[in-house]
Amino acid sequence: MPDGSIRGEGERHVRACACAGYAFLSFACQLAVWGGLRLSERTGFDVPSILTWWTVPLLVAMAAVLSAMGAAASLRASEGGGGPWRHAASRALPFASAACAIAGYGLVAMAPSDPRTIVAAGASLVGAGMGALSASWAQALSSLGSRDVPRLVLQSVVACAALSLATEPLALPVLELAYVVAACGSAALLTVVRAAFDCAPVSAGPSPSAARAAGEGAAVGAPRAVGWLAREMFGAVRNPLFCAASIAFAVALTRTMTLRAQPAMVGASGVACMAVGAGVLLVVLRRSEGGAPGLTIPALFRILFPVVATLLLALSAGGERLAAVAGAAVFAAYALMQALMVPACIDAARRKDVRTTAVYGLFAGAVYAVFAASTQLGVILFSEGDGVGATASLTAALLVLYVLAMAYAFMQRRAGSDGGGAVGGSVAAAGAEDGAAVGGAGTDDGTSGSFAATGAEVLRGASEARASGDFAAAASTGGAAGAAMPGGGRGEPDPISRRCLVLAQRFALSPRETDVLVAFAHGRNVSYLAERLCLSPNTIRSHSKTLYAKLGVHSKQELLNLVDEVA
Repeated sequence: MPDGSIRGEGERHVRACACAGYAFLSFACQLAVWGGLRLSERTGFDVPSILTWWTVPLLVAMAAVLSAMGAAASLRASEGGGGPWRHAASRALPFASAACAIAGYGLVAMAPSDPRTIVAAGASLVGAGMGALSASWAQALSSLGSRDVPRLVLQSVVACAALSLATEPLALPVLELAYVVAACGSAALLTVVRAAFDCAPVSAGPSPSAARAAGEGAAVGAPRAVGWLAREMFGAVRNPLFCAASIAFAVALTRTMTLRAQPAMVGASGVACMAVGAGVLLVVLRRSEGGAPGLTIPALFRILFPVVATLLLALSAGGERLAAVAGAAVFAAYALMQALMVPACIDAARRKDVRTTAVYGLFAGAVYAVFAASTQLGVILFSEGDGVGATASLTAALLVLYVLAMAYAFMQRRAGSDGGGAVGGSVAAAGAEDGAAVGGAGTDDGTSGSFAATGAEVLRGASEARASGDFAAAASTGGAAGAAMPGGGRGEPDPISRRCLVLAQRFALSPRETDVLVAFAHGRNVSYLAERLCLSPNTIRSHSKTLYAKLGVHSKQELLNLVDEVA
């Protein structure tokens, strides 16, 4: 079984419930955020008014609720959990969130003519409910295996597309009923999935070594760990967060530009494009071998950058005939990015041994805040004269191209600096990050920073010794780390890396195979290693196959068990 996957006869049933429930959530969000509820029929608003009084308040409320939940989860993690009342509140949260989202739209439906403030208040309630429900789903899906989550969210995108195509021709009252059913169904299925995960055993959570390291770090002093936790979470999602925010900015402005020629917020072409994109990613996912697949937000950004840039240049040149194509493309890009946010945050939460709600809340909150700001900017440009003129179109295109180019340059710079071109780059990075996880909360005077830096130096020396073939020296270097680094007398600050170096000597592993071993033992995955070492995911998978063969293991859990057995 993959890491984190549930066991039992009802496994397929639970996964089907999770896929259907998350598809209901995506469908409800699509109806609310992208105009599927056809608010112009209900309120008489034009497109700029809908964006101003409905979309922007809804996105702001989602960002605020998600950020608050993320901050609360971070604080709760540093304090070591909560009491029974918190568990009761957690069980009631899905239904309260769905009720809030339904009540918000009910407020709009009962509002008098031209009810701008009431529409904004209803949108805020809808956004608060959707934000809380999405954070709850992210936490629930974190109980699945690392390879199961991307597959499930992409399957839910396809199911959401099917629901959208089936309901698009329906009358507005029927569509509103579908929105209510989707919100309630998502909350009910979330409760079912949570109950199944609570009852079924988990095959593998964090490795025992990682759990011990986290325990040692927490024992030093939880109150001092809050700032460290925030820095660690930001460092874990910095690249995907920057890419996701850039995609949100580009999608919001490009969408506003297309509305002058295609007033519909999203049509059948956009839904079909979303389904095709998710299907292609599922095929790539199915064909991937060994470890977690490289379906990441930065990878999606690299594909979208030239596509969006080309569409923007065509639109700014007056090619309104491309508005339908551009609208479909940006809608699909947003839907796929929104789906990939979940596995990205779950992976980061596992690496840092924190609650998924903490990472997802802060991550998604920042993305929706950017989406709201760029939508409001688009409204300002859209309201110029009788629509988006040539000057406004060119301004929007230049803004989007600038943000995308800066994001791409930042991503390339990070890949170059993190890879370092050295064989031991990933080992040093893993030692620095996980050394901070153990000792980062130990003092208030900057000791944690020197601890991580010293860990990187020690492990870099060990990696150089391995590269020269002197594994005995590498093992002794790793073993001497306890004397070189402050740790309050706890001994070795990074026992995981030391054990990996012992295994490298015992099984005559190559330098690259040792890098893969150390990274896997610290909870890393294939995409992380590929980015750190500036290698393709297939190359990393090739090294992992030879590593598994030399160690005589067949899964990552067996590898972790072998590392834990080293004396």
